[in-house]
Amino acid sequence: MLTQFVFKKGYYNFQAEFARPPLDLLSQPVAQKLAEELLARLGPAHGMRISHLKINHGDGDLGRANLGCSLFDFNAVLRIGLERLELETYYVERIGRETLAEGTLNAAQAMIAVAGKNPFSKWMVDLGLHGLLPGTTPKVFIGKFQKLQPSIGGALTGSACSFYFGPLKEQLSCFIGLDMSAVVEDGLFFRKRTLWDAAALPVEAFPERASADLDSALADLGLSLESE
Repeated sequence: MLTQFVFKKGYYNFQAEFARPPLDLLSQPVAQKLAEELLARLGPAHGMRISHLKINHGDGDLGRANLGCSLFDFNAVLRIGLERLELETYYVERIGRETLAEGTLNAAQAMIAVAGKNPFSKWMVDLGLHGLLPGTTPKVFIGKFQKLQPSIGGALTGSACSFYFGPLKEQLSCFIGLDMSAVVEDGLFFRKRTLWDAAALPVEAFPERASADLDSALADLGLSLESE
């Protein structure tokens, strides 16, 4: 039987790494086309406006230069540089999983439309969720994965555990962590960081695949993700 994991708060970081730096973004026509694609794909559904677009020059460092904008009523930030495309939020609970997945897909597709082909080599999702476990405690739940505990102090007040996985099909690596939440009182913190091969996993299939993989990982741990 699965333990309810009542989601309260979370962060999401998506990174799409370029196979090679798209230096043509430095030219005005290409940068203009990218801005047009972003506005067309992210404007109506995700609240992006032309006034939200900013060119960050990175103090002259091309590695830090990017085209950035806010999304989802200023609850998330999109940055496109010469090394990667990145979408980040610390308010998953405000935006929702489906909306985040759609925004991620639209942002990546905007860059692909400009490049004329898939310019990415890897997809990465780093997701952290804080929530409650009705009927049990994080200490008890995490303790199920630990056989031995050191006796070097007083009473055990908490613990954490981590799992690292190697390649599997399109997945290049995966990390899963369980810890006591520092955000939600008496809550559990779940973190999953997964790296995918962008050449083997098309962007159109990525959001659904990543979502299914998350649900599968939670179920394997004995958790069922529930919203408030």
